[in-house]
Amino acid sequence: VGGEQLRNARERLEDCRAEAALEMAEYSLTMATRRANMASFGRAQMAELVRTLGAATEAGVDPALIRSARKLVSRKGNDKEAQLVKLYDRVDRFKRLAAGADAASEGERENAERMLAQAQEKLAKLMAPEAEEEEVA
Repeated sequence: VGGEQLRNARERLEDCRAEAALEMAEYSLTMATRRANMASFGRAQMAELVRTLGAATEAGVDPALIRSARKLVSRKGNDKEAQLVKLYDRVDRFKRLAAGADAASEGERENAERMLAQAQEKLAKLMAPEAEEEEVA
């Protein structure tokens, strides 16, 4: 019985950690959205929102919060930030498609996985430090 109780406690601990991580991502996105939406907003607040939006999308935060933040970036962000947000959306969509495809739609799953890999590669290139240096030059 002791081993089973320990295993159950570990499972509950992992569930609590996952829930806490989701709550933290949601809180971070909410606060970053508020800061970027303030009248005194600057580039740093928008860059923080974009970074937080990527993490929140990955964590599976409430889609309504994510949509709200994406709209704000598309309104106030620069071209690169808007492109990053679109890529986050594509990555999220392809992940859901790949995970939701059943055995009958093996081709759809493979296609979603291929498109996911392409979107992640493009996202990595856009996030690379040398991409930022090229924009400055």
